Amino acid sequence: MKVRNYFISFFLKNNSNLDACDENTFQQINEVHKFSCLIARSLGLTNREVGKALTYFYKIIRNCPQKIDKKFYITVCLYIANKSGNDFLIFIDLFIKQYLLEMSKLKNKDISFLEQSKQQIKEKIFGKVEMEILTLIGFDCDVDLPFYYLDKYSFYIPKEILSEANKRCNDTYHLPLCLFFHPLEIACTTILMSSENQNCSLPKGWEKYFSDDIEMSVLENMKNIINEKIYSRSKKQNVNSE
Repeated sequence: MKVRNYFISFFLKNNSNLDACDENTFQQINEVHKFSCLIARSLGLTNREVGKALTYFYKIIRNCPQKIDKKFYITVCLYIANKSGNDFLIFIDLFIKQYLLEMSKLKNKDISFLEQSKQQIKEKIFGKVEMEILTLIGFDCDVDLPFYYLDKYSFYIPKEILSEANKRCNDTYHLPLCLFFHPLEIACTTILMSSENQNCSLPKGWEKYFSDDIEMSVLENMKNIINEKIYSRSKKQNVNSE
């Protein structure tokens, strides 16, 4: 436990590309999270695909020493997540088009260049970045997600808590918690936080319904990290459940 907590603390504080304690860097990651949700909503992607894409993204940040265009990389991550899943397959052109549309809104630029830029990105950049991402994640596109466990154990969880827990699962991706905690631990933490927020008590030893390996101390620790480094910034940085 102490070893894992040490590495979590070290990563959050000292990783050159993802210093989550630095407000400017946190804001950049917050913007990546929001950007991914904008792309996802426009293309009809699920929260699970967004979760997979952000897991890839954090692995890239951890393994990639140079600075990258975070918004473009998360767009490619979303494409890989969609292509590797069993959901409706979306063509690469639509990801590129949506990326350019969102970027034109952010930069307040005319989109008359869209078709030409789309073709240039498709021919010269997108495939190269896709291969770079796949290499950095070891071609491991099969990602276990906390959402799956909320579905699997939904008969244990009151409907209202389950709904809020799903939103909180999405919020956890504002930090690279998916690299350090098992997705079942993340799911259980969101259940704990949702029940406390709704003042709805859970049965004593409820976490053991899910697994004998779940430790309440781990859930409390993660809850503190989420409250301190995500929700305590909500007013200042406008972090919301998407």
